[in-house]
Formats: sequence, C-alpha cells, structure tokens
Amino acid sequence: MKLARRISWLSSLILPLMAVAAQALTLSPTSLSLAPGAKTTIEVKRVKGTVTLANSNPTAVSASLVSGKVNVTANAAGVATLSVTDPSGTKTAKVTVTAPLGVSPGSASLSVGQSVPLTVANAIGTITIANSNLASVGTSLSGNVITVTGKAAG
Repeated sequence: MKLARRISWLSSLILPLMAVAAQALTLSPTSLSLAPGAKTTIEVKRVKGTVTLANSNPTAVSASLVSGKVNVTANAAGVATLSVTDPSGTKTAKVTVTAPLGVSPGSASLSVGQSVPLTVANAIGTITIANSNLASVGTSLSGNVITVTGKAAG
C-alpha cells in the first residue's frame, strides 16, 4: 500500500472520531467548593438527545437539571458527584460542601481569675491560637476547646 493511500485510510478513521469527541457532552465547572446554603449552576453543553442527572449524595447537595443547567444547592457538609448522561456519554462534577469555621460562644466577658471554654467547630487541620494581650488574658488549647482566663483588668 502506498504511503498516500495509508494516510488517506488513517485519516478516514481518525477524523470522524475527532468530530464525535468535539461534539460530546460537557460540564462547566467540573469541581465546586461551597458553604452550606450556597447556590450555583453548572453549565451543560453539547447535549444530544435525552439527558439524565444522578446525585451520589442528596443529603449534602440538592441538584436539578433545568434548561441546560444543573442548579446546585449546598445542604450540609459532604461531597457529592453529579453525573449528567446523554447518548454520547456521562460527565461528572464533584461538589464539596464545607461548613464554615465556628467558635462558640462568639464573645465572653471575664472577671480576674474566671475562665470560659470556647469550642471550635468545623476545623480542618491544626488549630492554633494567638493572644494579643497576654497581660490581661491567658489562653490554652486542648483539642478543639480554647480556655480563656482573665488575668488582669484590660
């Protein structure tokens, strides 16, 4: 077989495959990080035929497919994989819901010698504390509890 004929034969196989790949279903974005209560959309493009939506974790994320978009609502901390399928295949988007860092109570008034525990919630990684007034307030950390102690007026 001559070289020109081989190239022609190969291109007759490759070009249709490239055309199909270029027309395949797409999602944008394919990865999201949200706080509980946040809402956003994922664009669905190049749809061919009937489209379905599957959600791996409806407790963490609510999702609905409307007019070429996936409407996403973050419900609770967790991770969900949203899968959109049409006859050309399936595409996925990962949605991570992370609860915000919290400290409870949010403020405290202390007398000299009095202590109050502050509980840190939803920390990711190591908790560190800083104290801008060591003469007036003592602080210590044990796990996710910060103990604040009044040392002097201030």
